[in-house]
Amino acid sequence: DLLINQQKVCGILIETESESGGLVDACIVGIGINLFSVPDNPTYPVTALNLHTETQLALDDLFAALLE
Repeated sequence: DLLINQQKVCGILIETESESGGLVDACIVGIGINLFSVPDNPTYPVTALNLHTETQLALDDLFAALLE
């Protein structure tokens, strides 16, 4: 997790799929970034990245920066 002022703004997401034998057949890994808003009723402190920047980041610009 990535925190700003002890509030979560970003995290790693993992989704797995397995057969009944318990071995993992597939795994997808990604990231989740709170850019504009935060989830409803979170169980921990959260924030959005744009609440902590002088200029508002656009989704396309953030995506391009992540790919660099």
